[in-house]
Amino acid sequence: GSGFDDVESEGMADLRPHGFLLYDLAERSSNYFGTSLTFSDIRKEAFVNTQVRTLHQKASLLILEPSTCHNSDTESTDLPAKSSSYQEFYKTIQQLISQMQIPLIQHLINALYIGDDKEGIKIYAMSIVPQLISVSKTVHGYLQSMLIDNVGSYDAEKDFTNVMKALYSTLVPIG
Repeated sequence: GSGFDDVESEGMADLRPHGFLLYDLAERSSNYFGTSLTFSDIRKEAFVNTQVRTLHQKASLLILEPSTCHNSDTESTDLPAKSSSYQEFYKTIQQLISQMQIPLIQHLINALYIGDDKEGIKIYAMSIVPQLISVSKTVHGYLQSMLIDNVGSYDAEKDFTNVMKALYSTLVPIG
């Protein structure tokens, strides 16, 4: 199967937000998608939120290293040399951005499944779809048309599976 059969058979909870903080979005979607870490009987957190906090702390420490922002070996005003701390900082920021996309993708999937929140579909699609052009221009064009330009004609009953297959095909190469 496409990997979405389990989601369809279990039914989809309505994850529409009561607020739009990314932390809150991740917490709500993690409860449905089963991606929470349990730390004790009373404390649990979305795995993605734990990852974001960890990566943010790492980036905060890396930015304090002098070689991250400038080449300390020279007094040149040229662009900084790509030191190992600079490269690690860049890698950390890319990982942070990827992690922050997870709740947006989860909420897009939820909005697509529910189908009646066209504005929600469009908002989440606008945060994800433009980034997919580098993976597949054809699939990007399809998703752009279906979820952003013509979202009013989206019908969850007939379009969900095809949209999910297209979305999935672009996310697998991204990791």
